[in-house]
Amino acid sequence: MHEMSIVAGLVEVLEEKAREAGAARVTSVKLRVGEMSGVVPELLSSAFEAYKKGTVAELASLAIEIVPVRPQCQS
Repeated sequence: MHEMSIVAGLVEVLEEKAREAGAARVTSVKLRVGEMSGVVPELLSSAFEAYKKGTVAELASLAIEIVPVRPQCQS
């Protein structure tokens, strides 16, 4: 389940950015996920709920926006 490693990296960034801003906590997180990224939104949400415990994001909500594929012709 690569969603857990994505969330681990996300929480690392949240901790760093909160520290830089002098914030004690993060209250909401908005993610944009590509439709063809291979990420399962439900698994990402579950992983976030499990991983955020004991972090600056412990009370944060997670909103996931699925970004549709936009094919482009290069010729």
